[in-house]
Amino acid sequence: MGAAVVVLNILNALLFASLGVWLRKRLGSEPGSTARFVVSLGGLTFGALTVGAIGRALTRSVEVGWLPANDPREFIDGLQITVSGVLFAAGMAAAYLLPRRIVQLSNLVTTVDVVRSRTASIPPHEWKLTPRQKEVLRTIIAGHVTDEEIAADLFISKNTAHTHVNDLLRKTGLTSRRDLALLAPFVSDP
Repeated sequence: MGAAVVVLNILNALLFASLGVWLRKRLGSEPGSTARFVVSLGGLTFGALTVGAIGRALTRSVEVGWLPANDPREFIDGLQITVSGVLFAAGMAAAYLLPRRIVQLSNLVTTVDVVRSRTASIPPHEWKLTPRQKEVLRTIIAGHVTDEEIAADLFISKNTAHTHVNDLLRKTGLTSRRDLALLAPFVSDP
């Protein structure tokens, strides 16, 4: 039985190492790829470590007599084969499921990266918006984005609306007036 445990553990090491290499190659150098790699590999690693720790705890429990066994050595060998088999099955399941789920994970992380990059780079407490700029911002959040729409909604000229939008972009650190709509959570009602 000892040889079976050794072979299964070598297979597990190869399987999890190849999954790690595959993840790194698959994720490449896209934005946020390092975070995805760490999370994916961390999940695999912690899963394997958890199963291994449970196996070691049970093995030690039999050795010290906390768990009854007629032949402790036979029980421990069987337990080690079971743990190694479970780890191998988990690795094979990961090898099967990861390629199908990695695209969804990549899309989700890319979306989060884009939204994070488009949000304000200057904290809200440093914006120091005037009451009129807050009105313009609320108008943009409501969906009136062009200078004409803002001017008509607030009864101001297009040039004044344009100036307010530029001031908002400068104060918030954003580059697009459409991105100003992302600031909705930071704007309180009058």
